[in-house]
Amino acid sequence: MQCTYAAESGMIIGSHLIQEVFKKPVTTSLAAEGTGQATDPNLYGLFGDPNNPNSQYDPNDPNSGSMQLTAADPESPFLVYRKTIEVGEATVEIEIHDENAKWPMLWVLTSPFENDRDGKLTRANLKLLGGWLGAEGEVMQEAAELTRELGKKIKIPTSDITVATTKSRSSDVKTAGRSSRSRRTVQKKRIGYQKRLAERDSRYLAMGQFASQWQDAILHTAEYEVLKKEMRQEEPVLEYLGIWGNTKVNVNNASAEVLQAALEPVGITADVAQAIVEQRKTKPIGNITALNDLLPSDNQLREALGSLADVKSDTFSIHVTARLGRTHKTLIAGAFVDDRGRVKKTGTIPGE
Repeated sequence: MQCTYAAESGMIIGSHLIQEVFKKPVTTSLAAEGTGQATDPNLYGLFGDPNNPNSQYDPNDPNSGSMQLTAADPESPFLVYRKTIEVGEATVEIEIHDENAKWPMLWVLTSPFENDRDGKLTRANLKLLGGWLGAEGEVMQEAAELTRELGKKIKIPTSDITVATTKSRSSDVKTAGRSSRSRRTVQKKRIGYQKRLAERDSRYLAMGQFASQWQDAILHTAEYEVLKKEMRQEEPVLEYLGIWGNTKVNVNNASAEVLQAALEPVGITADVAQAIVEQRKTKPIGNITALNDLLPSDNQLREALGSLADVKSDTFSIHVTARLGRTHKTLIAGAFVDDRGRVKKTGTIPGE
């Protein structure tokens, strides 16, 4: 019981760690908007006065100030924060993952590419990502199969945007879209602002269900043994897959492999992906147009890139493990930042 309480406390803390970036009230779920503040006096001390962000501190580190998300770890680009604290007698490890630094599994369910209605292009690029990360050939194939199977049970709104390329054969992924003369156009849904927000919320909620069923299928069915084996690796490539609903890739945090695998259909080659990584080492990329010098002189390519990538993140996952003696409790939650800067959790799933 105490281990569970500590893990749940870690989840609240994780939400506030994300919220520190946006300085807005925390919302713990779409169903309970406006709730979720840390009312437990033992937790309130972690955050100080919510109206004065400079008062926030970590009780386990008296020398620390405001708890901010750190820069991406070069070895794990999606890992933006890691902290170990004490809650009662339990030790709680908290990690914040930038889901926008991962390859969007949502694209397998509702592809943003016009010529990819059957998903062959996105699945081919997913397979390429696995190869570049050193995964066994069956891993990404099984991941795509599981994703499509789960997609039959979950209603997910179609993509807000559709990017057209001239590529006609999904097998030709390695050379697709690299010519600056390729025709690329971006089409956006003509819907009102409120309806767009409603679809976004529905998409995140649906992906919360997806993440839960994904985890359950891998851990508790014999059909996905390859994925289960990979999940238990010390550095599983599955961690590079965004299962919580990110629709764009963050060019400031995603690895070169993720950048190329996600954006290759619109002309991002291995050289361009690596150049992006090198450029951001000097300072974070401020906007997508700052990448123009790295791209061919193709306005349509640049428009397409702006629809699939961003310089900031709006989707995160919180990974908490509480340990007390020989017992432990692991929880993983997805969260996104809405248009008003509020953190909303979309689902919580148990770890192993």
